[in-house]
Amino acid sequence: MKRAATEWTPIYLVIVAAIALILLVTFIKPLLRQSGEAATEETEAAKQVASAALFLLTVKR
Repeated sequence: MKRAATEWTPIYLVIVAAIALILLVTFIKPLLRQSGEAATEETEAAKQVASAALFLLTVKR
């Protein structure tokens, strides 16, 4: 009886791991998409600030 229980343990582990992977992908994928969009917006803002700073440096000379 004990031996049969040990044979099923790897199968249960695979099932639990698959469910955990599906849940992680379900919740993390939207978070990564949102952070990517925010990074794109921040990059544009940083480009504008850098351009303004370079303009100010060239005007003073």
